[in-house]
Amino acid sequence: MVTHLFPILVQLAQNILQTSPTDAAGVTLQGTLLRLIVKAYKNSINHSLTPAHQAAESIVPWGQLLLTIVQRPVQAELLPEDVEEREKHAWSKTKKWSLYALNRLFQRYGNPSQLPSNMAKTYKNFADNFIVQFAPEIMKAYLGIAARTVEGEWQAKKCSYYILNFFDDW
Repeated sequence: MVTHLFPILVQLAQNILQTSPTDAAGVTLQGTLLRLIVKAYKNSINHSLTPAHQAAESIVPWGQLLLTIVQRPVQAELLPEDVEEREKHAWSKTKKWSLYALNRLFQRYGNPSQLPSNMAKTYKNFADNFIVQFAPEIMKAYLGIAARTVEGEWQAKKCSYYILNFFDDW
């Protein structure tokens, strides 16, 4: 399933991201579609990372997609004014699941120093590559998001939580 369905899903998500909706309904629809795709990926990596997930032709496009999503600012005027409604908005959830997936990749599979001995045989090579190639990119993206948040860009509480969680694990 991962080898056949997930390349289609990542391509679909990349196509969805190429549009820039100019109205609230379009932003909500875009966020909803992306949330469903990202949540499917997040659920697929939650308990194990298959060899298909670990392959460069899979991890690179998914990593790029997730980083693009978390770094993408959403125009505040297209989000609900009510803070509680913003927290529930499709784009907030999409960013939350993207951050969760990036953190999960790092915390569970991609940090060689924290890899449990029973998982080392399966994920050691992946972790060695991830810590060099992907983790610094995640850190750069998260630092950029933190800087924009300090400058006044709105960020969902859960998103801030996942960013701070990554900093703590780093």
